[in-house]
Amino acid sequence: MVKFNRYKNGLKRAITLSYDDGQKQDARLVEIFNRYGMKATFHLNGERYLEMTDEQLKEVARIYDGHEVSCHTLHHPHLETLPMQIATKEITDDKAILEKMCGYIVRGMSYPYGTYNDDVINAMKAGGMEYSRTVNSTNSFAIPKDFMVWNPTCHHNADLLGLLEKFHSISWNDLPLFYVWGHSYEFDRQNNWEKIEEFCEKASG
Repeated sequence: MVKFNRYKNGLKRAITLSYDDGQKQDARLVEIFNRYGMKATFHLNGERYLEMTDEQLKEVARIYDGHEVSCHTLHHPHLETLPMQIATKEITDDKAILEKMCGYIVRGMSYPYGTYNDDVINAMKAGGMEYSRTVNSTNSFAIPKDFMVWNPTCHHNADLLGLLEKFHSISWNDLPLFYVWGHSYEFDRQNNWEKIEEFCEKASG
């Protein structure tokens, strides 16, 4: 268990958001997050950027400026079906591309399809990862006991405003962490961009 008694800037509670796959809708989502001062992690698949020039990589990096970029493997496979050597390469190759793109050390990832086993966790560690997010919603605001199996509070399709009210009622002594995940393209498919915008507006600050 990580030992600390405050978040950045002395805050006693925190909200973070996590989005996978690096789709074109990320740009719109980043604009919403920036408008309300929200911070997110975007987990990207390096395969999408293999043929890009350095300048094109910089253009992609600018989309995510001010937010964290992390691994989602090179090709988005079910890692638990691969030999450990190949699973590790999926992580390290993705990491190398994203570090070239963003200019900083990439330390985390999310599991493709949310699937993993002990061998995958070992591959992740061998690839230099310090955390990885699952898709197992807990509806809780507890700090994870194991950051290699980081379960989010909920997907963005959950009752975000109801959970936000509950989040604000929890004692700050518990250092509550509200962790939302999803895919930006889902807002187009479900035609509900207003949901994440309303959440960010009410959660801002």
